[in-house]
Amino acid sequence: MILEEELLQRHRGKKILVDSNLLLLLLIGSYDPSLIARFKRVDQYTVDDFELLSTFVLSFSTVVTTPHVLTEVSNLANSLGSPIKEHWFRRFREALQLFDEQQVVSRELSSKDEFLAFGLTDAALCTLCGEVLLITEDGVLYRYLRSKNLPVINFSDIRDLRAVQKHIYG
Repeated sequence: MILEEELLQRHRGKKILVDSNLLLLLLIGSYDPSLIARFKRVDQYTVDDFELLSTFVLSFSTVVTTPHVLTEVSNLANSLGSPIKEHWFRRFREALQLFDEQQVVSRELSSKDEFLAFGLTDAALCTLCGEVLLITEDGVLYRYLRSKNLPVINFSDIRDLRAVQKHIYG
């Protein structure tokens, strides 16, 4: 946990890059926290997870994303039922104005080793991760980036840290 705490100290107040599933959790929870338990794309999370992630992300100045991540979020949210879907997409449209969307050309990404290992979206995350802290729950991607000494945090570690703090401090 010491490495995670060091990363947080070094990057807090700066930019954070949020992986697709976690960004979807943030957006669904911001729209309606009760949807977290009911929407199959995020039902592995809890409202507590949403609140923890939301608080965590608020300690950074800017949420960085890519068109690839936003496309995944949009595609995953597309299975929301009516009338929620239209209302949610209206809120998503508003949220898009708040993100720092950074384009990494797919042709360039496809020439990287990360493209062969992870695909397009995660290759873009790998490319940007050197500039900003990435939060993900993808264990394979996390371990790869850690092996390259890139700034990445696994959301599971944030959960574990919270659990330890609750146990110690009540």
